[in-house]
Amino acid sequence: MAFQSLGPAELRKRIGQLEDAIARQTSSLRQMHHFLIAYRQRLHQTATFPVLSLPAEVLSEIFVYSLPDKTDSEKKPDPTRPRAPLLLLQVCSRWKNVALSTPELWRKFAVNLNVGYDAAEALDALATRSGALSLDVKLSANMQTKLSQLRDFLEILDRHAPRIETLLWKLQPLETFHSELPRLRNLIIDVEFDEVVSFSRAPQV
Repeated sequence: MAFQSLGPAELRKRIGQLEDAIARQTSSLRQMHHFLIAYRQRLHQTATFPVLSLPAEVLSEIFVYSLPDKTDSEKKPDPTRPRAPLLLLQVCSRWKNVALSTPELWRKFAVNLNVGYDAAEALDALATRSGALSLDVKLSANMQTKLSQLRDFLEILDRHAPRIETLLWKLQPLETFHSELPRLRNLIIDVEFDEVVSFSRAPQV
């Protein structure tokens, strides 16, 4: 290589030149970074986002219209692409607060005991967010579900059962649920049992 023929004096000279060039570039980068921060701060101070100025009541109504329709809600959930209402919690703190205070967003939900979250905790959180509204609930689990897990889940379900209006039941074993369901009008059962004994306390079914 060419630099192998250079003597000590020339090498020191070129090293000095490179160090000076690096110092100038470093200074230039620092200055550009300073300007970038200043411009971003100024944009944040002056930019307007109309959606952020909407009253909470209007924003809440928009959120309700953003819920998946029946066709979309029947599709298998993709954990990498969350949908409303959970997606609304990830946008900003204001949207999160409005979404959490909009009961209509949380009255329809599905809970699967065989996935990697605390199903009982999820059920309780979703049902609580729905306030006093009637619930449309899809529940599923298979025979691999631990009995202790199922019991904890059914204990929470019993707490919210009086508000359930529509229920898709894919839990096994079937005979473990005996809660009162005074609002239940629509019941779909998808299990491997012939005799239905768990819903005798649902007078409107």
